[in-house]
Amino acid sequence: MTEDKLWNKFKNTIHKYSLITKNDRILCAVSGGPDSVALLYLLQELRRDINFTLGVAHFHHGIREDADDDLEFVRKLAEEFDLSFYWEKRNVPEIATRRKKSLEETAREQRYEFLFSTAHKYSYTKVAVAHNRDDQVETFLYRLIRGAGLKGLCAIPVKIEIQGITVIRPLIEISRQEIENFLKQLKVTPRIDTTNYDTRFIRNKIRQELIPYLKQEFNPNIQEVLYTTVEHIQLAYQFISQEVEKRFKRYVKFDLDCVKIKEEKFNKLHPYLRTELIRRAIQEVKTDLKRIEYDHWLEIESLVAFRPYGSIVNLPCNIWIKKIKGWLVVGRKNNGEKTE
Repeated sequence: MTEDKLWNKFKNTIHKYSLITKNDRILCAVSGGPDSVALLYLLQELRRDINFTLGVAHFHHGIREDADDDLEFVRKLAEEFDLSFYWEKRNVPEIATRRKKSLEETAREQRYEFLFSTAHKYSYTKVAVAHNRDDQVETFLYRLIRGAGLKGLCAIPVKIEIQGITVIRPLIEISRQEIENFLKQLKVTPRIDTTNYDTRFIRNKIRQELIPYLKQEFNPNIQEVLYTTVEHIQLAYQFISQEVEKRFKRYVKFDLDCVKIKEEKFNKLHPYLRTELIRRAIQEVKTDLKRIEYDHWLEIESLVAFRPYGSIVNLPCNIWIKKIKGWLVVGRKNNGEKTE
């Protein structure tokens, strides 16, 4: 069924990152496009080697007129493989307008919200999504252009736990061209999302214009080079995260709804480790770092280095950081509560 090189690369990624084990319950996100269709075929084939449950989920975003055809295409694929099929339709353009967010961001948020809720409802432990090597490179360039720290430049993780569900990306080491060749070999014609060619979206502009320019003018192997760069950054950040976690366990005290970091120990750390330790403390009380931007980090640095005891920095989502003698305290206000 499969081209040996791609099949071996797929299985190697599964093994290297321990993505799938016996008795897993995996929900595969299938849009109908080349990547997700290839992923479904490969996962179905992998069930010959590993005993796991596989289901299919499709999110209808209500953006394109032919999205109903995508839904029917994926439904038939699930029927062909005798797999459970779940779908949901949401009016993403209307939601984006109401929330004053971009169409891209809203589509992504709504899609993952559907996937996680479906996984929880039907007891799936993992969600498989079809990001490939080209997506990794495009995400790296997108974040580099817009500005990102080391964590952001790690781009797309191959495996991550979100809301109690493990998200896995088994195609992350396979190129888009390899996927297209694989589907041609199978004589499978996937659905094509024409919005992927709309260069008004910056990700598409990177794919359609920037990467071809870099390949032609600077390095024909630019995608391979950048993918390797991302791997190095991921390894470096993994090491840093392990060091931060060690310090977090040693230097942090939990007090009611607050996280308190020992000032003396904190001040002796490398500046980067100090920033990461604060990030970790904020995540403990907020669960994520959304809306905390560069200017906020500058204010936090000023608090630590120059401001007197008793000073407070207020952050988005009711998060606050207070400097008191012996401690740096990170907490969260209840609605209407004042920070003293």
